[in-house]
Amino acid sequence: MPRATRKRKSVQQTSESEDTIDTTPPKQPRVAGADEDDELVTHPEVSCDVSDMYPLRGTRWHKIDEDFDLCQAEFDKLADSEKRKYERIDIPGATPIPYSSQQNDRATSVASVAKRIQQLEKNARLGPKHANDIIELLELCEVYRSDGDKSETDIAEDVTTSYKAIHALHRVFKSYNAYVKPRAVKKRSTDVEEPETPMATFEKWVHEQYLDYLSTILRIIQAADPALLAIPCMNIFMDFVTKYATSQNKARRTDYKVPNPMIHRLMGVLTHGCCDKAEIIESYVEKYLLPYDDIWRASLKALTSVCSQILETSRASKAASLEAPPPLSKELRTFMGNVYCILDKIDGSRGTRANPEEPNPVALIVKSADVVLDEKHPLHKRNTYQRAFTDVWLAYLKLRLPVDIFKNVLLRICDETMPHLTEPKLLIDFLRDSYELGGVTSILALQGVFTLMHQYNLDYPDFYSKLYKLFDGDIFHIKYRSRFFRLADLFLKSTHLPSYIVGAFIKRTSRLCLRAPPAGSMVGLRFIYNLLKRHPSCKVLIHREGDAVTSYTDDPFVETEENPAKCRALDSSLWETQALLQHYHADVARLPQVLSAPALRLGEMDMRRAAQGSYATMYHAERQRTPQAEVADCASDDEESADRNGVDNFGNRTSKGATMRTSRKGSAVPLAFVAPTALFSECQAFQQWAVHPPVVE
Repeated sequence: MPRATRKRKSVQQTSESEDTIDTTPPKQPRVAGADEDDELVTHPEVSCDVSDMYPLRGTRWHKIDEDFDLCQAEFDKLADSEKRKYERIDIPGATPIPYSSQQNDRATSVASVAKRIQQLEKNARLGPKHANDIIELLELCEVYRSDGDKSETDIAEDVTTSYKAIHALHRVFKSYNAYVKPRAVKKRSTDVEEPETPMATFEKWVHEQYLDYLSTILRIIQAADPALLAIPCMNIFMDFVTKYATSQNKARRTDYKVPNPMIHRLMGVLTHGCCDKAEIIESYVEKYLLPYDDIWRASLKALTSVCSQILETSRASKAASLEAPPPLSKELRTFMGNVYCILDKIDGSRGTRANPEEPNPVALIVKSADVVLDEKHPLHKRNTYQRAFTDVWLAYLKLRLPVDIFKNVLLRICDETMPHLTEPKLLIDFLRDSYELGGVTSILALQGVFTLMHQYNLDYPDFYSKLYKLFDGDIFHIKYRSRFFRLADLFLKSTHLPSYIVGAFIKRTSRLCLRAPPAGSMVGLRFIYNLLKRHPSCKVLIHREGDAVTSYTDDPFVETEENPAKCRALDSSLWETQALLQHYHADVARLPQVLSAPALRLGEMDMRRAAQGSYATMYHAERQRTPQAEVADCASDDEESADRNGVDNFGNRTSKGATMRTSRKGSAVPLAFVAPTALFSECQAFQQWAVHPPVVE
């Protein structure tokens, strides 16, 4: 019956007009026409320890500070003194309410409201006579939003009331098929307008209440408060999506059609920036998006539309302002995080089948309609998923991302995103702009730019010049040091690179090793060794004869030059490695000896293991050394200085203990302490430096 024809009734007014309600706790009355599992709340992975009901349905009574639970029927058998030891849990995850706080008025109120909801549901199913009971249930769905100061117990009871009212209306609207829009009455050719039948008017009114109900549960999902209601509301919404799509497909005699507007509304509230919805999004992804191909495709299309709308709004605000773009608001940052929470969990390889015997696509709508998809259906084609995956990522990357999300995107874009795009070249602008930003962002974009150059023929003439600029003193202190040196070692592996390019990287790294921490110097020296091993033409840096460079002052290398072709690296020498022979750390002082050998006879060193070193790992390695290993480490032959773990000091694997010299007689000689006289020793690296005392006037 239309809302305007009858006045809304509140819960109190209805209670006064009815007979007196029994105030004793209800013993789970049954609702006519409802299944038992739909009527009672289910507590997963919880059982009644007396009746062995599993899973426990209805009200859960938990014994305080003990692992003991009872159902409502078993709890009613207890004496009042025993009941005080329990607390009530109405819905999974709700705040427990001790029984001692439920006496007198509170117990009466809770019991009466619970029974009232069940009575309203029963009456609402009877037809137009009790139509306004639907309105009262709608009001109870939002009891938790009432203003005023409330205790935790009152809030928990209001959430439970809303939970029961939401599920009651779910069953009522399903019984009326309210998700189906009533058909409009076709007018005849006569001029006289025929009035609607009472049943048609009632069906139209029920459908309007159903739309209000959907708006209510969408508001709960968007606010994610309380969180106990958000996930059940999402499940109810998806159930109506399935029911509506099934009815539409049968009416139109079509095999498949997903209600995209409904999915778009859901994705809009899931990604709304009012709060973080990671828990709700994870539930949606695991229960609907990943298992069903049709929901996967529809969700990504809706997410693309949502991101495009945000982009248009940002462009409009930017065009209206002549100044620099303002910083991202908290709402936009939260929106970006919610969207990335979805994108991070989807797999771009969806729809890839190695052979035609693999199972058909799994669709939620098709499964509910018991329809087998035709082989020509889009869900059977790989490019259907690939196109949706590409569109959503391109729409997301056009947005102005926060720094933390920007870094996470760059970390995964090369291995998990780029291979599954319809055209990876579409990422050229994004990766090139990221590479030119400098700092950590450029380091994270390195692999993506190089992949486009190597596999997709991207022309980037300034790639090595940009890479050369990244070699600065901060490179040994950043979080992604291991990733950077591993990629730099890969990029400089080609033997077709000019010698002046490789020589510039060698010379710049050796200069940085002088100012790096011990772990950083060891990484840099291993990097230099690999470059010299692959490019013999650069050995002139360590075997220069005649006018060899021996100090900092007469070094022709231009350290401040950003162009590797103009830094004159090949005119210099690696005198820095000789200076590192005087390093206070024994492992660092030992590595330059390998570079000064007549021939680089060892294999290439493992950069992945070496770049992960730090003060902590070096200290741990020193703690594990034995006196015999220290004696063996003093051996002049580098191949005999392997440790007991079968890995030498340069990161290369050897046979365990095969090359370590353990037969030397004698014990370790204790070190003698010599008091230092200066901060640096008088070596060639610092002989031109002088410290002048302050002038006293």
